[in-house]
Order: sequence, then C-alpha cells, then structure tokens
Amino acid sequence: PLHGMRLLQEAGHELHLITNRFGRDRSLPTCLPPEATVHLVDDGRARGGILERTGDQKHGLRLFPLLKQLRQIKRIARAERLDVLCFFGFNRTAYLAGALRRLGLSCPAVAVLFGGAFTGTVSRFSRPCWTGIDALVTATGFVAQQYRDLGLTISRIPHGVVRDLRAELGKPPSSSPHRVLFWRDASIENGADVTLAAYHELAPAY
Repeated sequence: PLHGMRLLQEAGHELHLITNRFGRDRSLPTCLPPEATVHLVDDGRARGGILERTGDQKHGLRLFPLLKQLRQIKRIARAERLDVLCFFGFNRTAYLAGALRRLGLSCPAVAVLFGGAFTGTVSRFSRPCWTGIDALVTATGFVAQQYRDLGLTISRIPHGVVRDLRAELGKPPSSSPHRVLFWRDASIENGADVTLAAYHELAPAY
C-alpha cells in the first residue's frame, strides 16, 4: 500500500494515510512517502495479543471503538474532501469499507484484498457490507476465484512486471556465513513453506 501511495504521489496526486493508533513501541514504516498526511483512528477489531506477540489473533469486533472508528473516518473523508478511499486487507477491512458506504461515506470505497477467510457462503449480515463497496480488487487469480465462488464481483489487477532476478543479476558471489531472514511468523499462511522450498532449491549452489 505505501509503495502504491508513492507511485500515486509521483504522478501528482495528493495522498492521505488513515491507519489505526499504535503504541510508543511501534512506528510507521520508513517507506511512507514523507509528504503524505497521516490520520490516526481507533481500531474496532478485537486484535488479541497478535500485535504485541503475547497471544493469538482474536476475531470479532468491539462495538464502541468500532462506532468511534466509523465516525472518525467519515469525518476525515468529509473534511479532506477525499475523492476515493482505498482499503487494503482481508474480510474485516472490506466489511469496514462497506459499512462506511452504507452509513453515508462521502466518497467511493475500493477494497484491495490480499485474501479471505470464508465458511463457504456470504452471510445475510455481511452481504450488505459487500454490496456497499464500490469496487473489489485483488492481484491474484486464486483470490479472485475465492470471491467469485461466493457470488461477488471482483476485478483482478496483476502486479507490475515480474523481474527475472536470476537472469538480471547472474550468480551472486558466495560469502560466509549464510543467513536466511524470514520476516513474518513462520507459518504456512505467511508462506513459510514457499520460503523453505526456495531455500532447498538454492542451498546446493551455496
């Protein structure tokens, strides 16, 4: 999302980042475009201890923080006269986008989805949120098919040109010691199996 903001900014657009409040032990990524305006809002999700690494991700919502969050985002969109509000994430982020539109958000809402966790159907409760979103977008055919199987309309916009780094960089010089950095929880959901497979493929050469 932040790289996308930078590209839009370089194309001459004015950018705002709306994100959840965070503690003093956290900070925004250094890749945030320096000229972007940042707005901090409350978080209506039940997060558990996932951010502090003290517990598992929780599910569900917290009613009063959620209502406060909805009001804050609507106020920002109106005060800044935003042309479009783009939401990045999964199901709960999309629900937020649809709920805001149903509650009178002053600009179109687009949900850019990285994936989804479904029970196989769209519930009667969540359908108004899905149908309230102006556009659903994803980058992969796999995720797009997940949503289409649920009867939702979604557009696939693939990522930009995929570079062939092996052909571009050739064989890099070998050095010692060798370290492998995995910058996520080591789980299948975060691609640990793909990382391990890539390591096994590359290891014999190094």
